[in-house]
Amino acid sequence: MLNLPSVREVDAVDRLARTTGTAAVPESKLRRGYRYEADKFGVAAVPSSTVAPPRVAECPVAMETVVEAIHPVAADGGGR
Repeated sequence: MLNLPSVREVDAVDRLARTTGTAAVPESKLRRGYRYEADKFGVAAVPSSTVAPPRVAECPVAMETVVEAIHPVAADGGGR
């Protein structure tokens, strides 16, 4: 899911950026400041049409995407 916020939503979306709904946060993400948040989207989430992750209702643009390839950018390969 790629949610593109308007200027009004940027701060709220940025606060979500380094959270994950996965309880076992990988070490590479922990080093980059990620934290576990059980209810990451709360009431802002609405079901997507074709992918599992929900979209953020308030974002004016939401694109459902499928990963074709992963190209790590971090030195340890943990850029996922």
